[in-house]
Amino acid sequence: MAKAAPTAACSGWARRIGVSALFLAIGFWTQAASSVDYDAIAAARQFFSKVDRGDLHRAYDQFSASAKEAVGYEAWLRAFNKPGGIGPRRFTSTTTYDQPEGKLIAVEFVGMYANGDKECGYIVVDAMGAVVRVDSTTIPAQALSQTDGELGGVLSDLPGCK
Repeated sequence: MAKAAPTAACSGWARRIGVSALFLAIGFWTQAASSVDYDAIAAARQFFSKVDRGDLHRAYDQFSASAKEAVGYEAWLRAFNKPGGIGPRRFTSTTTYDQPEGKLIAVEFVGMYANGDKECGYIVVDAMGAVVRVDSTTIPAQALSQTDGELGGVLSDLPGCK
């Protein structure tokens, strides 16, 4: 599997509203099934619990070896250094992907920051609960109040933002 450096995705509409996204590339996936995987949700809760209480070193330790290889600790800290506390995240769905290396489960989530910003995205864990990928988008509170027309449709199509 080819390694890729993390990339911040900010396309045209994203730049206009200040949306940021973190991508940790791991390759192409083949979707197997959409279901509820409670073990994957538990692993996601455990990871975000560490992040939310500021235990970023232990949260990073939950990453798989390949994710750690792709993204170093310092780069990960910069990406997860978010202002203000986030309220409880709601885990909205899980999707299972079959890979040659084994089963991967994507867990979509959404949460709100104290300042009114919304974070939505997904976390991918392997069958052992190790974090393989995290992709989240922070939508500023100001943009949330202007979600009519095309922008509203684009925002609601983001993973976890439904």
